[in-house]
Amino acid sequence: MTASLPRPFNKPFIANLAIVLVLLCISLVVPTKPSAQTGPIPDTNASSRKLSKLFNIKDLIKSPDLFTAKLSPKGSYFLTAGYVDGDLVISSYHIAQQTLLTIDSARQGEVVYLHRIYWLDDNSIFLSTYSKDKAFQKFDTWIIDIDQQSNTFNRRRVTSRGFIIDPMPSAENKVMFGAYKGKYRKKLEIYETHTDALIRDNFRNALEFENTLDDATNYQTDNDHAIRFTSTFDEEDLIRTLWYLDDDDKWQKYFEFDPTLFSFSPVGFIRENTLVVLTNVDSDLVSLFEFDVKKRTVGNLLFAHKKNDLTAAEIDYDNSTIKSVSYVTSGETQTEYLNALEKRQDTALKNIFADAQYVSISETLDASKKILFSFSSNNSGEYFYFDANNMSIFNIGRRFIIHEDFEFQKTQEFTIRDPNNTHDIEAFLTLPNKDVSHNVLIVMPHGGPIGIKDTKRFDHEVQFLSNRGYGVLQINFRGSEGYGKAFKDSGRGQFGQIIEQDISTVVNAVMTNATNSANIEFPNFDQVCAMGASYGGYSSVMLAIKHPELYKCIVARFGVYDLPLVFNDRNTKLKDHTIKMWQRVLGTDADALLENSPVYMASQINAPILITAGKLDTRASFEHSNRLKLALEKVNKAPEYLFYTDSQHGHVNQASARHELVYIDDFIRRSLDLPLPPQKYAPWRIANEYRMIAKGLSANNLVDINEEASEEYLTRAKALKAQYDKAKKQRENSD
Repeated sequence: MTASLPRPFNKPFIANLAIVLVLLCISLVVPTKPSAQTGPIPDTNASSRKLSKLFNIKDLIKSPDLFTAKLSPKGSYFLTAGYVDGDLVISSYHIAQQTLLTIDSARQGEVVYLHRIYWLDDNSIFLSTYSKDKAFQKFDTWIIDIDQQSNTFNRRRVTSRGFIIDPMPSAENKVMFGAYKGKYRKKLEIYETHTDALIRDNFRNALEFENTLDDATNYQTDNDHAIRFTSTFDEEDLIRTLWYLDDDDKWQKYFEFDPTLFSFSPVGFIRENTLVVLTNVDSDLVSLFEFDVKKRTVGNLLFAHKKNDLTAAEIDYDNSTIKSVSYVTSGETQTEYLNALEKRQDTALKNIFADAQYVSISETLDASKKILFSFSSNNSGEYFYFDANNMSIFNIGRRFIIHEDFEFQKTQEFTIRDPNNTHDIEAFLTLPNKDVSHNVLIVMPHGGPIGIKDTKRFDHEVQFLSNRGYGVLQINFRGSEGYGKAFKDSGRGQFGQIIEQDISTVVNAVMTNATNSANIEFPNFDQVCAMGASYGGYSSVMLAIKHPELYKCIVARFGVYDLPLVFNDRNTKLKDHTIKMWQRVLGTDADALLENSPVYMASQINAPILITAGKLDTRASFEHSNRLKLALEKVNKAPEYLFYTDSQHGHVNQASARHELVYIDDFIRRSLDLPLPPQKYAPWRIANEYRMIAKGLSANNLVDINEEASEEYLTRAKALKAQYDKAKKQRENSD
């Protein structure tokens, strides 16, 4: 059961194997930058040297070659998981011995996905995978034991149904496991047990945790791997209750809150009876506080960012101090370390990764070795192994190998002050591929709208549009996450109102090249379209209704368009708590809901519109999109529409996602009368996409069949191919 190469490791990793020992001697403080293909240092300015060719959509929307990497507890191994030719492959790499081992891969004909994977100890892995069809999902769970000496492994099937509460990595062959027992496997029993019990589904010799709490399921352990925390949720009142287990083994209620209105996340005990928590209960921004579990009161402020919510924090339990805090600022994820050693390491790593962001996704028990994930708006991501003992690093590989050859555009962050001088509005602009630019701006509102935000992470939809010659503008309007409680709450009940005001404020600033925080000189955009999904789909329609002179086309995806219907469709029927949650997003003013529903404003929609939806959508039910289509047809507006057979609130398969994006590109071109890209940038690409669209429109398992449109796209593909063939022949004759 050995293998010479770990299939999910991509070319940069394989190339690095021969130079691992050399790389381990490189100092992070004074790095030498080798080639992007074989070196440990990411090339974060790759776009300056790439060709501006049009992407193949199949290379942009695909399964990642490498989508996670995890270190074993003591750091002897790291494992990787990724897809090779669409098949899931999981491998381990012994760092000292430089040996590779493929420990799981899909058999021929199987379509397998990763569910969960943990290191149980330094030589054992807990692995859960699943396969699916339309009827059900089939799960397979294994414990994989690796023999370091022989570089082989043994795989044992887990027969017990349940989940890992704590892998207890410092204790060999032991886990804290939640097992479902009894009739219909609905009773939860918790055991500290040898891993053999999971294989046999026999916990006779295990140590049972008998002090379970009614209605609680999400038990958590403390730093000593003892059950210490849980929570319960009252659906009727939308109240979450937090509990801790005291020294007398009694559950004590220490806090109650409404998670739709407040944040409260325990980090851990820093002293007896004193928790560290992330909360905004007594503050506007989510900040780090002490919390007295006996008095049930928020105490001293430990850390607050000046303008952004905190997203995470770590405790140094050895010294009873705060190790780090994390937040998103200027669209980038930042971790701020509070001790001198970690600060020096962070400074060195930031010098290495330049303008890319990085996060630690796995580390050893002593935190001396880490797996880092580096990414940016124009880099889909790379994984690195970092050894703090000798300050060395090497590249494990790219998330998508082929993206090394792509030119991705950087996203620029800026803020605009609102006209009433009450708040800043953060926004992100991704410029078009300059070689095929149409001077068209796509305004792309995010979903939610409450508690969601856009950032400077890699976004394949944004990069596709940019590559095809469109600028993309994203706006974090009032209601967005990360800017404090008041900012988020001010967007509640504001569908079609102040949210769209914020969007329009930023759009107007870009179109008039107004002063902005980043001193960006905005390009001159000749035409503007609106495109969004979920709330963004709704907002795109409303923007075109409110500003018909500006928006020349609309792409409305997976949206809600009949606001009163939200409270009556099959998504919320008989679920009072869901209705309450929607009320806190939409508001309760029935007249305002009607007045801001595109379905009842169809006569005011003058721009060409494309409506896309999933027929299995249970969040923004398909009925919303169908009603908007019918309302437009009733007033002779003739919308274009794509209703995907198996899609939900978004796509669940790559074929549908690819089909929708290439159709959107063609829809925008037709709506704005834009030319096709010059042939030198798109040999065969557009013709192949026309065939993809045609195939989708004639396949009954993808989208509603439209044979007439399918034939039209095939005709266009043939004509385009004939043009390419003629031009190619002329070039050959001239040579």
